[in-house]
Amino acid sequence: MLGSEHAGERAAAAAKADQLVRSHGLTWNEVLIAAPRALAPPSASLKQKIDLLYANRSILKPKARDFIANVSRYSHR
Repeated sequence: MLGSEHAGERAAAAAKADQLVRSHGLTWNEVLIAAPRALAPPSASLKQKIDLLYANRSILKPKARDFIANVSRYSHR
């Protein structure tokens, strides 16, 4: 609906999208800029996914960042 010709439909779609982003505790910056860097292809191994998350840990929330740091220690043995 963001591409609708009607301003009201575009506004409603934008409001719903904003509600969805915030309900997941995210910001638009995380969704639009940071998140694509953290995506791994489905075929990536678990080690590759952990490595990718560790490389992009700055975009994670503190608890997730600590978890990935701990998991990363074990995946590199």
